[in-house]
Amino acid sequence: MGLSWLRLGWLGLGWLRLIESLSFGLRLIKRFCLRLSRLGWLGFRSWGLRSLLGFVDFSFWSVWFWLRFSLVCVR
Repeated sequence: MGLSWLRLGWLGLGWLRLIESLSFGLRLIKRFCLRLSRLGWLGFRSWGLRSLLGFVDFSFWSVWFWLRFSLVCVR
């Protein structure tokens, strides 16, 4: 029983690392789009792209929080 909880903890930590790296990548893309829109290269379409990237970034962080919270409660 303890070994399965240990495996579950390692699996959860792997997912947390994956979500953190994906969120970091999304933030870099969002910064790049913000810089392009300030230069005027993306125009008005960048607002939709920025809001979509912000929503995806928020959803990744909410999943990260709930995974972290559930791992703490399981221990």
